[in-house]
Amino acid sequence: MSTTPHTIEPPATRPVSRRESLFRVAGFAFATAVVFLTFPLAWLKAYTDWRFDGRVYQLDSLFLLLMMVLVSWSMWRWPLRIPRSTVALVGLAGLAVWVALSIIISRRLTSLLLPDWRLLVLGAATSLWLYWFWLAFLVPASLRVRGLVLALLIALVPLNTWLVRSDGRDGDMRLMLSWRYARSGRAASAAATTRSEGTTAPSMDSGEFAEFRGSPRRDGALEGIRLETDWAARPPRERWRIPVGLGWSGFAVSDGKAVTHEQRGEQESVVCYDLATGHEIWNRAHAAAFRSTIAGDGPRATPTIAGDRVLTLGATGMLHCLDLDTGHLLWSVQTLEDNGAENLVHGACGSPLVVGDLVIVSPGGPQEHSLAAYRLADGSRAWHAGSDAGGYASPQLSTVAGNEQVLILNAPGVSAHDPATGRVLWTHPWQNEQQVSVSQPLVVASDPTRILISSGYGKGCTLVEISPRDDGTCESRELWKSRNLKTKFTCAVVHDGFAYGLDDGILNCVDLQDGSKRWKSGRYGHGQVLLVNDVLLVQTESGEVVLVAADPAEQRELATLPALSGRTWNHPTLAGRLLIVRNDREAVCYELPLAE
Repeated sequence: MSTTPHTIEPPATRPVSRRESLFRVAGFAFATAVVFLTFPLAWLKAYTDWRFDGRVYQLDSLFLLLMMVLVSWSMWRWPLRIPRSTVALVGLAGLAVWVALSIIISRRLTSLLLPDWRLLVLGAATSLWLYWFWLAFLVPASLRVRGLVLALLIALVPLNTWLVRSDGRDGDMRLMLSWRYARSGRAASAAATTRSEGTTAPSMDSGEFAEFRGSPRRDGALEGIRLETDWAARPPRERWRIPVGLGWSGFAVSDGKAVTHEQRGEQESVVCYDLATGHEIWNRAHAAAFRSTIAGDGPRATPTIAGDRVLTLGATGMLHCLDLDTGHLLWSVQTLEDNGAENLVHGACGSPLVVGDLVIVSPGGPQEHSLAAYRLADGSRAWHAGSDAGGYASPQLSTVAGNEQVLILNAPGVSAHDPATGRVLWTHPWQNEQQVSVSQPLVVASDPTRILISSGYGKGCTLVEISPRDDGTCESRELWKSRNLKTKFTCAVVHDGFAYGLDDGILNCVDLQDGSKRWKSGRYGHGQVLLVNDVLLVQTESGEVVLVAADPAEQRELATLPALSGRTWNHPTLAGRLLIVRNDREAVCYELPLAE
């Protein structure tokens, strides 16, 4: 028996041909390109859509799964064998690129109003498992170790759910995020605390602002007020600041009372506050709640005050008539059911219009139920007319070509109605690709036969001329159209032959002669604009109030006021020298200095 020790020869390494080496390099390059160019975007978009909007996009999910299969097949079919030291360098370089890409994409998906680097890094951490899915093919470790690391990285994903909450989306559809356990102040209690400066009645300079944009014309042009624009020398004085419920309603002011519409829990509340102090006078609540992960929760329409009555339209289409002094319910109508209409995606938004003894609303119902009028005395129906699908604008009373007409921007375009009978007098098509029409038509004061129509979602604006016919109807003729004023869900103003408005979030001046752009400057987001004599009062989307000269020669910012913080889509209210602004968290009243 031989005592010669037995030796085990290591297995021979199969030589790799040049062609196979090229395939391996090509496979690795393909997998790397797919991972770094598609994985972060597909994952973060699919994850944010599911996590914050409650929606699952199958296309994103299937695309991500397909790419993972292709990467797995590519790197399994042509594995790249490289030294451990090279793996470490490749891993560190790849990690740096991955984190940078994830942060850039997270920044794009989240609002520029809240560029918090901690939230962006947290978003990047939720995608590291995809990076490891690629790198694990190169790491010389056992399948068990690689699987354990993958499981640990996947465990980071719930951190986003535990630590971050969504505050909805801004006007550009970017997510607005904040720390989940930070104080939010979103919901106001019925006994909300109030901070005010003094309890005396407002000065005689507090005027009326009884409805949406200040008057039945709803053109946002306020006369008889001259604001001091040097706020450094004479700053506005804060009179009170209060928490409010959810919603995008503005304030209507009359007889020392400020009325707005809020959502508190599962109820819509019409709330009347004392104009001098901000103290709650009365609250009329009813069971209704509108929720939208994209557009925010709560009622949208600004109340209308007509004498001793308050008219409100909730986001679910409920029209209420209340007593201004007590909040007592006088009558109510469910306008959508009454007109055979379905609610819009973003809820009912049009503020009620009072014309004489009629209350006019826009339910958007079919077969002559697009616009409806109810009697102010008892809520009985007076007339209904038009068959256009509804939009998000409010009916307005305008004098066009010598006659009073009720104008409304519906989804297909503008319709004009006889206020007494509802008869359709003329229509003009102006529909954007989303069929989302929000902005008020603007009658040119110097020539009331001309009307400026604007819309967002890539549409722009047009100037139309209205000519009467012998039968009492009118015809419209387009004078020009332009893409220079795309008011997504804001309203423009007209002053001395020029239109001023937020063109996809940037303040723009357009010449009404031909639609040409005079200037475009000032990134104020999707806020709102009032014209106060010759000054533009801009409520920015981020909460600031800005004064800008209504000057076609140049954009001149005159003053700024950090009034609110966070997404602010609500229209401002200026009653004399008292400015009230609110969003879905709080409201604040300032006493503005007037020009001497």
